[in-house]
Amino acid sequence: MRLIKLRLRNVATYDKAEIDFGGLEYPVFVSGRCGTGKTTLFVDAVTAALYGTAYGVDRLDGTPAYKVLMSVDKPRAEIELVFEVEGRKYRIVREIRKVGFSEARLYEYDGKSGLWRPLRVRDVNREIEKLVGMPAEGLLNSAIVRQGDVVNFIRLKPSERRDVLQEILNIRFEHIRDRVREKKEVISKELERVRGEITVIEGELRRRDSLIKELEKWRGEIPKLKDKVYELTKLRDELRGKVDELISRIGALESKVKELESKARILEEKRYELEELESKVREVKRRIDKYGEDKIREAYEKYRSLLRIRELEARIAELRDKLRGLEQAVKSLKEYRELKERLKELEGVDERLKEVQKVKEELRLREADLKAKIENLENNLNLLMSAEAKCPVCGSPLTPEVKVRRREYLSSEIKRLREELRNVKLKISDVEVKERKLNESISEKAGIEVLVSRLERELAGLEGVEEEFDRVKEELEKLKRERNSLVGSVLAFTSTFSLEYAEKMIMEMIKAREELDKVIEWRAKAERLRSEIKELKKELGRAEGLREELMGLMEERRRVEERLRRVEFELSEYRDRLSRAEERVKSIEESLEELKKKESRLKELKERVKRLEFDLKVYTHLYDVFAEGRFPATLLSRFVEVIEEYANDYLRMFNTDIRIELKLRQSLRGRGGVTQVIDLIAYSNNYRREIRTFSGGEQTLIGFAIRLAISRLIAELYAFRKRPKFLIIDEGFGPLDAELRDTVAYALSKLYESGEYEQLIVISHQEDLKENPVFRTLIEIDKVEGRSTVKISHQT
Repeated sequence: MRLIKLRLRNVATYDKAEIDFGGLEYPVFVSGRCGTGKTTLFVDAVTAALYGTAYGVDRLDGTPAYKVLMSVDKPRAEIELVFEVEGRKYRIVREIRKVGFSEARLYEYDGKSGLWRPLRVRDVNREIEKLVGMPAEGLLNSAIVRQGDVVNFIRLKPSERRDVLQEILNIRFEHIRDRVREKKEVISKELERVRGEITVIEGELRRRDSLIKELEKWRGEIPKLKDKVYELTKLRDELRGKVDELISRIGALESKVKELESKARILEEKRYELEELESKVREVKRRIDKYGEDKIREAYEKYRSLLRIRELEARIAELRDKLRGLEQAVKSLKEYRELKERLKELEGVDERLKEVQKVKEELRLREADLKAKIENLENNLNLLMSAEAKCPVCGSPLTPEVKVRRREYLSSEIKRLREELRNVKLKISDVEVKERKLNESISEKAGIEVLVSRLERELAGLEGVEEEFDRVKEELEKLKRERNSLVGSVLAFTSTFSLEYAEKMIMEMIKAREELDKVIEWRAKAERLRSEIKELKKELGRAEGLREELMGLMEERRRVEERLRRVEFELSEYRDRLSRAEERVKSIEESLEELKKKESRLKELKERVKRLEFDLKVYTHLYDVFAEGRFPATLLSRFVEVIEEYANDYLRMFNTDIRIELKLRQSLRGRGGVTQVIDLIAYSNNYRREIRTFSGGEQTLIGFAIRLAISRLIAELYAFRKRPKFLIIDEGFGPLDAELRDTVAYALSKLYESGEYEQLIVISHQEDLKENPVFRTLIEIDKVEGRSTVKISHQT
């Protein structure tokens, strides 16, 4: 099993996060401060995606474990994991809702289409266990190593080691006995089901004789039905030919009728055109009568006056705009002089700001120095309060009297520095007020300089503005007088008070003058239209006879089509009867063939009954074999031997001279009972040593080797071919010194190069491991304002 891609949304402290495992170079090192979310991303999210559970989460209020991973301020979260098992890719999506049911969807990648195909399964968790080959506990104990797992085993009592190992390996023989009992029940139910199926098949075989008689009856009926279908088909074809002939004749008549109807439309169009021409003639005569011929002759002169008025209005508008621009230039000159005065007042503000900023920087440095000193003193005070406080010079434990004097000194010094820090912060606040005011003055100065520069550009070349203003004003008054004179003349000519209405009347007069010459032409065209209308009326007189002939043919077609429908209905009924008869014959033949197959199936079922009865006897015997105390000790002893062998392999890989032995032995317990315990014996340079005599780093190394051995055994027990090809080590290097950390990192690199694990991920908050060249990819987890972020980089 390999990890390919992980996506999170609203999970714990992550708004969004994505890890492309396929794009990383291994081994991978994951760093970050405690509490930033490293374990959440690489351990909890993976187990929650696969099994809907989170490692180490225990809620007593009934809340599902994976819901604890939700962001507290979000109504829903989503975890998506893409993984590969035996060359096949799968995608699991879990949508977690704070209220209501959560949802899990499982997909398989179709390499041919390139699409994700949803897998329709009732229980996604059970299907995941089948695909991965192990339950959640198996994956956690085989592919994930956490700090507590590394050292706890070697520090336990011998009696406790047996319980822990049995718990990790899931060696619960009472559970195996329960599985045997469940298998017995399954076999009993299957035996009952098979016997029931035999009874059903024997009952069905008794129907064979009746089916053969029914088959002979239908085979005699089918030829009669085929003859009737032939007769009706021949009659239907004759009626269809008659209908086609009538349709052809009707179509020819309809074409003639349509042609006459089109001429009727032409007649209406010509009538409309004639009415339009007569209306135009009347309209022209009305206009001439309305205004009189003298005024119509003068209309062109007044039209030229209107054009002059429009020219004058355009020039007047232009001069008015120019006058407004000159007024704005005068205002700009006044504003320019006022801004120049304000600039003089703001001179020297930049120098004053630099002085204030210099003072502020000095105060900031003093504030940081005081904070560092206070933090250092507080740390010393906390160390002093611990039970094992030692002298920083000689390393000997401090006496109570020395502790008291030292604590009083540190407390008074912290108080003095805090008072000085408060005074420095007050000074910083005063300086920031001055700085803000000076910045405002500088901003004001910059804005004024921009305005002055713009005004200087605008006012360049505007000498003599006042004279130009007077000249434009005088020209404007002169043009207004000319316009008013022409408007009065036009209004008097039309006897109106509106220039718009006067223009409309003048245009009507000009149009009447232009149309007067067309009246003779319109009258000649009207005479031609009257002649054409008369001829069209004669042709339309023949249309009524054609319509009566058309109605007769359509009635005859209706009668023939009605008879055709009755024949087709009868033909359809006979065809249905024939089809049902043929289908019934086919069905009976298939049933008889199926009965032959069921005879063979009956023989197979009887053989299966014999095998099931034998299996039931075997599992009954196994149920007795796995009774308490009969079998577990031998298997547990073998597991302990395998773990010892694997652990020593890893210790040799770590380049150490340490070797271990794990011994399973009988031990007396209370009230005369006997239990099994596991002794851990360690050797260094072939000399036996107590575990407690090894350094903390060496103990961690021994525990780490044992934990890797247990992981390897678990993977082989659950699914040898499907064993996880990834290993996640969460804070596994805590107690190791620098030299041993490098040794284990080198060993992990060898472990990766050997191919035992294709994906090796180490999680640690110790920053000194980052630079180790063994790690090809660095992932840094950070938390800002309560939200976690992911940064990925690669080492060369």
